[in-house]
Amino acid sequence: TALALQQMQDEFVVLDQDILWREEFNQPDDNYAHFRDTWLRLAKNISQAGRPVILFGSAVPDQFQRPEARYFSAIHFLALVVEDTALADRLRARPEWRRSRNVIDTHIQFNRWLKEVGPDQGVSLLMDTDRPVDEVAADVLAWARSLS
Repeated sequence: TALALQQMQDEFVVLDQDILWREEFNQPDDNYAHFRDTWLRLAKNISQAGRPVILFGSAVPDQFQRPEARYFSAIHFLALVVEDTALADRLRARPEWRRSRNVIDTHIQFNRWLKEVGPDQGVSLLMDTDRPVDEVAADVLAWARSLS
């Protein structure tokens, strides 16, 4: 979806947080603070150049309550959610090392959390089960434009 979104517009810089992920960032005890700080600094610098950033990745809003967030007037969250069976099917289609039962269960639980609790945490939801990527990307773009 991130690639499709980047290709259909030029007003936002679209990035996927996985491009900077390294094992040293895997610090759940501090809520992934260094990873979030890295992305906030990068987004701040891009935004100062006049382009807003859409960052794709798995996160929850409280992970972005970091000192670097003070440079933004607002940070908005949109979760692309899917029905459990469709999510499991997508994950099983991944390379073997990324589709263990534990990985699938963890993703399904997070997806459920987003649907059940996300809106109370300030997360907008977009269901993308059985929808073409370009259609979902267009909806993400419409959502982002509605915020400006």
